[in-house]
Amino acid sequence: PPVLSCLICVKRKKTDIYSHMLNTSSMSVIMAISMGFPEESIKDIACGALLHDVGLCDVGVPYDNVEIDRMPAADKLNYKKHVIHGYESLQDNENFSDTVKKIILEHHERIDGSGYPFHKIGERLSPEIKVVSICDHFDELVNGIGYKRRKVREVIEYFRTSGTFLFDYEMINFLINKIAWFPNGTRVVTNENECGTIIRQNKGFPDRPVIKITGNTDGIIYAEPMEKDLTEYLTVFITDTAE
Repeated sequence: PPVLSCLICVKRKKTDIYSHMLNTSSMSVIMAISMGFPEESIKDIACGALLHDVGLCDVGVPYDNVEIDRMPAADKLNYKKHVIHGYESLQDNENFSDTVKKIILEHHERIDGSGYPFHKIGERLSPEIKVVSICDHFDELVNGIGYKRRKVREVIEYFRTSGTFLFDYEMINFLINKIAWFPNGTRVVTNENECGTIIRQNKGFPDRPVIKITGNTDGIIYAEPMEKDLTEYLTVFITDTAE
C-alpha cells in the first residue's frame, strides 16, 4: 500500500519523525471519531496525519529540542519548507485524496493567520486540517520536534492560554478534557511533598489521576506504599513531575 511504503521510507531515514507521525495520527483519529466526523473525513485525517511530516526527511537542519524561532534565518526557512517538500512528493500521486495532500501542505497553518506557508485564517482551514494541526503541535511540544521539549502538563497549560488564539476552541477543549495530563507511569510530586507514580486515570478528570505514593521529597521511602485517588483526596494536588 502507498501509505505503508511512505512510512517505511520515513522510518529508515528518521525514526523520531516516524514515531511523531504515528502519535499524531492516533490522536487525530481519536479526536475526529469523538467529535463525530464522517467516515471519509476520518480516513483522510488518518492518512494525512500519518504522512504530514514526510517532507522533514528532506530537511537537513537540526530540529530536535530546538525552537524554530531561535534557529538561524536560513535554517528556519529550510525547516519551514518541509510542508512544500512533503506536498510536492505526493501531489501527483492519485492514491491520495486532495484533502490528504492539503493536510500535508497546511498542517502548520493557524486560525489567526500566523502559521505557514499561506497564513490562512479561521474558516479558510478545513476541519480536517484543524484536527491534525492541533494534534501535531501537541506531540511536537511533548517530543521536541521543532520546539523545546515540554512536560505534558506544561503543554496543556500552553493550550489553555496561548493556544486559544492559534487553534479551534472546541478542539482545544476536547484536547484538555480527554488527554491525560499525567500519563500512567509518570513520576509526580504532590503539594504534601509526597512522591509517587501515576497508576490509573479517572475518566472526565484528566488532572485528578490515581497515584501510588512511595515516599516523600526528603528522600524517605515508605515501607507500605499507598494509593491516593485524587477524586477522593480533594486537597491533594500534583505540583510537579520528576524524571
